[in-house]
Amino acid sequence: MLAFSGRFHHYEGHDFSKTVLPVQLAKAFEVDKLIISNAAGGINLRYHVGDLMIIDSIIKQSVMASEPALQTWDSQFEEYAQEVKQIARDLKVETQMGTYLFVKGPNYESKAEIRAFRKMGGDAVGMSTAPELIEAAKLGIKTAAISLITNAAAGVTDQKLNHAEVKEAADRKKDVFAKLVKGLVERF
Repeated sequence: MLAFSGRFHHYEGHDFSKTVLPVQLAKAFEVDKLIISNAAGGINLRYHVGDLMIIDSIIKQSVMASEPALQTWDSQFEEYAQEVKQIARDLKVETQMGTYLFVKGPNYESKAEIRAFRKMGGDAVGMSTAPELIEAAKLGIKTAAISLITNAAAGVTDQKLNHAEVKEAADRKKDVFAKLVKGLVERF
């Protein structure tokens, strides 16, 4: 088992080729399952701060989210998400399932963008994860991806977004998330 603390983000100025290095390293060490997590803004009006959302699909909005592939590849996000959902149910961990909308950042989105993202089918928005998910799919690694909804996206509430809110939400949910990750390590 490998565990990575932190990651390289494109919005921090790293090329996509660097953002996917941990996935490639995992593959080099013959890891056959990967768990990716992130903090995300909730777009879906039924989601609340603190919800765990299992990613069953991603939207890249026609932006480059990874290096071009040499061959076509198939993601199995939805199939794996169903398995993760069942494991969460067995553990009595409440989760949502939804579509993660990837943005390059480094800024939070505008109210108008969030309205458009909701119409596109996005449930949560964030600046990471999609490149890693795409790379894992290219390499044939079974991957579970879970977003912690740490804030309501711009325009969902009338409150201004701030990073302290994100950290506070993550701290409140860390024990439940750890329970889910432990269950995934054992059963996924």
